[in-house]
Amino acid sequence: MYFIISFFFFFFSLLGVLISLIMSMTSSIYMSFWEFIFFNSFKMEYLILFDWISVMFMSVVFMIFSMIMVYSYDYMSGYLFNMRFIMLMGLFLLSMIFMILSPNLISIMLGWDGLGLISYSLIILNQNKISYNSGMITLMMNRVGDIFLLVLIGFFLKNGSWNIIEFYKDSFLMMFLVIVMSKSAQYPFSIWLPLAMTAPTPVSALVHSSTLVTAGVYFLMRGIELMEEWMLGGLMILSLFTMFYSSLMANFENDMKKVVALSTLSQLGLMMFILCFKHKILCFFHLVTHAFFKSLLFMCVGYIMHLMMGFQDIRYMKFLHKINPMLLMMMIYSLLSMCGFFFLSGFYSKDLILEYFFMSKVSYFYLIIFYVSCMFTVSYSLRLIILMLMGNTKNLIMMSLTDYNMKLYSMIVLWLMSLILGSLMGWMFISGKVIIIFGWEKMMILMILVLGMIFLGVVIKLSNTMLFPKSYYFVSSMWFLDLILNIYVNKVVNYMKLEFMFFEKGWGEYMLINWVNEFEKIVFYMNFLIKKVAFILLIFVIIMLFY
Repeated sequence: MYFIISFFFFFFSLLGVLISLIMSMTSSIYMSFWEFIFFNSFKMEYLILFDWISVMFMSVVFMIFSMIMVYSYDYMSGYLFNMRFIMLMGLFLLSMIFMILSPNLISIMLGWDGLGLISYSLIILNQNKISYNSGMITLMMNRVGDIFLLVLIGFFLKNGSWNIIEFYKDSFLMMFLVIVMSKSAQYPFSIWLPLAMTAPTPVSALVHSSTLVTAGVYFLMRGIELMEEWMLGGLMILSLFTMFYSSLMANFENDMKKVVALSTLSQLGLMMFILCFKHKILCFFHLVTHAFFKSLLFMCVGYIMHLMMGFQDIRYMKFLHKINPMLLMMMIYSLLSMCGFFFLSGFYSKDLILEYFFMSKVSYFYLIIFYVSCMFTVSYSLRLIILMLMGNTKNLIMMSLTDYNMKLYSMIVLWLMSLILGSLMGWMFISGKVIIIFGWEKMMILMILVLGMIFLGVVIKLSNTMLFPKSYYFVSSMWFLDLILNIYVNKVVNYMKLEFMFFEKGWGEYMLINWVNEFEKIVFYMNFLIKKVAFILLIFVIIMLFY
């Protein structure tokens, strides 16, 4: 079953890439309208938009999904409900297609809500307490965006249409940004993404690399022209802060899967920051390259976790170069691509981004924070590489040396696609653009690698000595965001219980039942009192008769 589904989607992904290239060269756009309600100048219609961006993104999702199906054949072999897993993944993909192809708020609502609910079902797939808590926090964070999307649907009812291409600039579109931020885990909605790593690795490789988290980026890409400057300015600050603190936190995290999740959070902040300058093509370029090498990275992490019998601490993984060199090679490739190392897939998009910011009108403060965040990215990527390369095989006793060939084959295909796609997209869509910067600015980009290595030495020193334990806890707890949101979530849950008792169980159920109970007590006491008085009067009458 896994292989049939994989072959089907792999074929359609290759076909989609070919169609996307043809549509890009011919500048073709195809739109299909289906009107099913027209009442008093209000029309409810379903719009399907085919352009090279939507077809390319759908092909990328199909390609990653097909390889994850092959990967899941080995990874989920011990899972009893394989059919349930396949159906959930298929429904998740269907929700993503709804959102990609139709720039209509009703269709987006179907896809958006489907992504949230099915991701919750996939996160709690392991059915333990940690998974339930993580799934509930993820669901509640995404519910915020769903509520604002419903409000936006009601607001644009006055337009007579829910198609985004027919919208106009309005301050009410600030809700649009809240919707995007909740789905793409921007601050202060960032906490759910690291917690969602309790899901199985195939879920993380699909959901948290190329679909769910990038849905917000893609949604904003479609409506970026509607945003006013003050909205984009606020989003710029929040995305830059998300990029900074997530990349800093990844340098002090020891859970391997959570490090990869924080790297995804950092890259999402980078994409949002690019979009604030309305550079859609460059953002989409990085989104596609990131989807491939981050999916590959998640799959490598899952392979290592199977070798380590589920263990995830990176401090005990100093032997991969002696166990599986092919796996180590692909993981190092993914990490170096994330750094933007020369002539890898991430280089073609990230180098353009770094050069573009020297040409843009942006504050020096923003520029410094942006480049420091890139330096942190280099640091935690090299930290993972060093921890996997240096050391001995003293931990082999806790390893499973079983070969998982299907996992390795799917990872090799993704690696080859990632290797080709970065340069291919760079030549086809970005070629011909002239970027003019000074020599010292270009050297500054190269200095990020050197500064990242220096900062890595500082991180290793601090991790070994624990000189500042409180600062370490501050950084590793997402700057106390998890504590703040836990308090907030508890208050919300308690308030919801109170509202449920007074509104859902109001006059008809809760309060009336209480009143009936109280009335019954009063009747009981009055009945008891009457019987007592009657008995006393009876005794009194008998005494008077015989007296």
